[in-house]
Amino acid sequence: MSEGTPTTQKPTRGELRSKIFQAKKLNSEIVEFRGVEVEVRQPTLGQILDTRDSQSSKDGTISVLIERVFVPGTHEHVFEEADREGMYGMPFDEDLMNLNRVVSRLAGINIEEAEEGLKKTTTASPSSP
Repeated sequence: MSEGTPTTQKPTRGELRSKIFQAKKLNSEIVEFRGVEVEVRQPTLGQILDTRDSQSSKDGTISVLIERVFVPGTHEHVFEEADREGMYGMPFDEDLMNLNRVVSRLAGINIEEAEEGLKKTTTASPSSP
């Protein structure tokens, strides 16, 4: 060991895993939806994968609302599975779009970038062989 050089002990695998898997509070935002305040929580990795694997995007969208919208400050979901059919009849308006923007932001999805990428993909001309 050379003089004057501090030695730093590298963390063990167990220490690394302990820090990685420590319970971390999910980020959330309070949002006004249909005249009431609700809490929208950041999804877990499992929820993201489940939504991606859902049978259809409409089922995935409803599942997102059921899983991530809470009575503020509690663990109580605002919506439940029994609400699914009724949710299909909700107006698609600014309140719903704002709720979806918050869900996307908490999931780390930049809606503007995604829309720009989609526009570029749909307007790109096919490449010639």
